[in-house]
Order: sequence, then structure tokens, then C-alpha cells
Amino acid sequence: MMDIQEIYRLYIQPLVYRHQIRRPFWRSLGFAAKGFLAITVLLQIGYLLDFSVIMAPFGASCILIFSRPRYDSSQPANVMGGYFIASVVSVTCIHFLPLEWWTVGFMLVVTATLMGMLRATHPPAGSVPLLLFFDPASATLDFIIFNSLTGSLILIMFGIILHKIPPQQLYPKRVPNVSTQIDLSNS
Repeated sequence: MMDIQEIYRLYIQPLVYRHQIRRPFWRSLGFAAKGFLAITVLLQIGYLLDFSVIMAPFGASCILIFSRPRYDSSQPANVMGGYFIASVVSVTCIHFLPLEWWTVGFMLVVTATLMGMLRATHPPAGSVPLLLFFDPASATLDFIIFNSLTGSLILIMFGIILHKIPPQQLYPKRVPNVSTQIDLSNS
């Protein structure tokens, strides 16, 4: 018979333990301010040019780019590539498949598979199939060009520029001196 401490240690603690390192308030506030600046400027650019260069998942992208710039999924190729893959897959599926309950799942599977194969995984981009499934009128070439490509490029440029302001962080990561990067593990 397990006692209450053992039950807590085995079943409860893994659910509530926070693996993320502690950060001082001022540092978190600095990251948040950079995200605020990037999003508000994206909105203003869209307003001035009279077309949208923003979408809801960019909020999550800001959190990755500004608070976790060393993560692989925060890197420019992953951000832009992830949104491009998700947008092309979603727009194509919406135009050629029936809008049924399984379509959004299919779009997500294809998107995640291609992101993994092309090493361009960006988790916030995984919400693009949902976004376009619930607003199929937005599934156009303009969405791919302006929202995905232009919007993510501007977001990346903000990441590069704003990471030079304290609290400074290296972004993007430097290319390692490795001739090939092939993962042959079973993961």
C-alpha cells in the first residue's frame, strides 16, 4: 500500500513541477515589452498599408522569440518555415477537401509531418489549420503572402533588432560547425 507522500511524489508532483528556470521580474517584463512592441507595430503596419500582416498565433510566437530565443522553434527558419508550411497546407486543403470534422485534423497532421521532415517546427504555426478551418474565407494566396510570410518576416526582424536592447540575448543562434546534422535516433 502506498502512503500519501509516495502518491504525491509519483503522480501529483510531476504534474505541477515547473521545469522552467526562475527569471527576475524586470527580465520577464523586458521580454513582454519587446513582444508588445512587435505586435503593436505589426498591427500599425497592417492599418497603414490596408492589409493584415498579423494573425493570432503571432502572440505565441512573440513569447518564443522574445523569452526563449535559444529554442530551435524560435529560430527564423522555423518561424517563417513553420508558418509557410502551415499556411500552404491549410489553404490547399480548404480549397480541395470538404470542410468536414476530419479536415482540420488532416491539415494538422500534414502540417506537423512536413514541419518535422523539413526541420521547420514552430508550434504556434500549428494553430493555422484551426484558424483557417473556422474562417475558410481567409484561406487565400494573400493569407500566405501577407499574413504568413510578410508577418513572420517582420516578426523575425523585430526579434533580431529588439534582442540588441537590454536584456540582450543572442538571436538568431549561430550556425554550428557541423558538416551534417542527421538524427538517427528513434525519437
